[in-house]
Amino acid sequence: MIHAQHAPVVTVGSLAGCTSAVEFGLSVESKEVPCFGMVPYVEQVPGLKSAEVKVSAWQDFASGATAERLRALSGAAEVVQVAQDRGAVGSLAWFTAGPLLARPFISGKVGELAGVELMVSGNGMAAAEGLVTIGPDVPVTATMSGVGQQVGAVAAGGVAYGALSVLTMTAGATVTVALQSAASLGGAYTTRATSAALTAAGAVLLSSVAVTPHQWWRLTVTVTGTTPSLVMLGSVAVG
Repeated sequence: MIHAQHAPVVTVGSLAGCTSAVEFGLSVESKEVPCFGMVPYVEQVPGLKSAEVKVSAWQDFASGATAERLRALSGAAEVVQVAQDRGAVGSLAWFTAGPLLARPFISGKVGELAGVELMVSGNGMAAAEGLVTIGPDVPVTATMSGVGQQVGAVAAGGVAYGALSVLTMTAGATVTVALQSAASLGGAYTTRATSAALTAAGAVLLSSVAVTPHQWWRLTVTVTGTTPSLVMLGSVAVG
């Protein structure tokens, strides 16, 4: 049982409404490679990774509500984040990106709540497991840096990821995000990737393949506008 105090935050793009269930699965293909001169002459090696996320919520039939927005976004690429402890900074987070497949349905029994289910199929990147660097509990009103998280160094062939979901933002505000790394929590941070400016609620996925011994990573957001206020969830990971 998931206690309410430790319930996860689930975001799909800029959507973060009430959810009743979530499944986040990761699979890896197994490939058979012949190995002559080595009994039993075959070896199993990992192939492509794929991720699939299923989120269940309630249908409220209101204009602009979750189900209506999902139908409009069906087929679009979206960033999905699932963070423990309501997205508290430092809590465990999983994220992926891929096309959104909305599958609304209505229960067939009188008196029951109508449900809606969506699925995101991982595309390009499979899935990353990291830590929250910016939490949604306090609105962001100015340029700020998330709390550095020790998620590891990037070796050859590795990738560092940063995901930011802007759930709400005031009219006229803009935000850009940078993925940064440092040798220590309080050290000098180096920018590894930056995003284009967001002028409306949405999500960004950043990545860097630069090999670095830096183990501390964070997201920094640059906010502009007149009295801006934004609610965001940001996570970092190294895979």
